[in-house]
Amino acid sequence: MEGPITVDKVVLKPGEKIRTWLDIAEDFSGPIRIPFLGASGTKPGKCFYVVSGLNGDNYAGMDAILRVFRALDPGTMRGQVLAIPMLNTPAFDRISKAGADGLMLNRTSGGRRSGYLTERIAHFVLEKIVSHADYALEIITGAAHAMTAFVSLVGEGGAPEHTEGYLDYARAFGCDLLWTGSASPTVLRNAVAKMGVPVIMTELASEGYRDETSVEYEVRGIRNLLGFLGIIEHEPADLPSRYRFFDGFFLHADNGGIFRSEVRLRQKVAKGEPLARISDLLDNEVEVVRAPHDGIVIGYRSIPRIYPGDWSVWVGNLRDRGEP
Repeated sequence: MEGPITVDKVVLKPGEKIRTWLDIAEDFSGPIRIPFLGASGTKPGKCFYVVSGLNGDNYAGMDAILRVFRALDPGTMRGQVLAIPMLNTPAFDRISKAGADGLMLNRTSGGRRSGYLTERIAHFVLEKIVSHADYALEIITGAAHAMTAFVSLVGEGGAPEHTEGYLDYARAFGCDLLWTGSASPTVLRNAVAKMGVPVIMTELASEGYRDETSVEYEVRGIRNLLGFLGIIEHEPADLPSRYRFFDGFFLHADNGGIFRSEVRLRQKVAKGEPLARISDLLDNEVEVVRAPHDGIVIGYRSIPRIYPGDWSVWVGNLRDRGEP
């Protein structure tokens, strides 16, 4: 993209690097705002949008974005970087996934201009920021689960897997597991993809705290993407020699009680194999969670208290597509 970019009332000019606030709504104590970081190179190039904090307790992605942005030099950049380190500030204020309206920002599709606060945030970011982007990255860190690192692609209904250059973009992040499924058709990245913006999501659980290993992982991946897009001079680091695709999602518990996982991340499991057990407070076993098919353990619940219907274990169905 060439020339200045206007984000709401903020103008980002070539050669500039700005940190500011964007007002979403007005509360009795003042505006409800989200942080916005923008850097524009002196030469034209791709516009890259990166966001973390769709859940208010996602911390690794937040720190990774701040760290990458701190090192950007507009004088050597091509194109623009538009970044939001913490999108769901109302939830962040509550140390929670959701804000006061109880809605999940990552389940609001494209949101609504005059809807609940969470819906307004989603609509605002799509209209004001994503509309400028050529490529996008969402960073999610699960707080209630142990999770292996993976990159999520958007399938049918968004930017499909066969879109030219899309797989190369996803692989450039530097993770060997590529997810071709979706937790829900209402996830925000589907709305991004429907705008014609190739978008990927990366997830690595930090289980509710700031983990330096996770931060460094996300920093490396963001820099890899910036190098791939030609925005910065960067030699991709730690790219896998082989990529594996998987689909499927978390199993749901039938019973509540105390959850105890019996598997480790990336463990190969066979159909019917016990993955976890749920017991009551008298130590009576009430449920055995079993693998629904042969596959690989992507994640599992790390908080012992589980309610009926809660996510328990994620067994991915590996699909070997002959990727080198």
